[in-house]
Amino acid sequence: MTRWIAEKGTGLFHICFEVADIDGALAELRAKGVKLRDETPRIGHGGARIAFLDPASTGNVLIELAELPAGHAAPAS
Repeated sequence: MTRWIAEKGTGLFHICFEVADIDGALAELRAKGVKLRDETPRIGHGGARIAFLDPASTGNVLIELAELPAGHAAPAS
């Protein structure tokens, strides 16, 4: 994070979107020409399947996709 701020300045660093089908989402993004940091999902926080998009394709913002484990409900807002 420190290196990111030193190189890019302050601002939005990372945003995560919950998706129902991460494999489908990655396939759709790949087909649309979006560069992916993770070609296949990996296990992240809380057992979620996650993948990151390449910031070069997202306006220099690191975007994470997360598919929550079955039976896990997101907190109500």
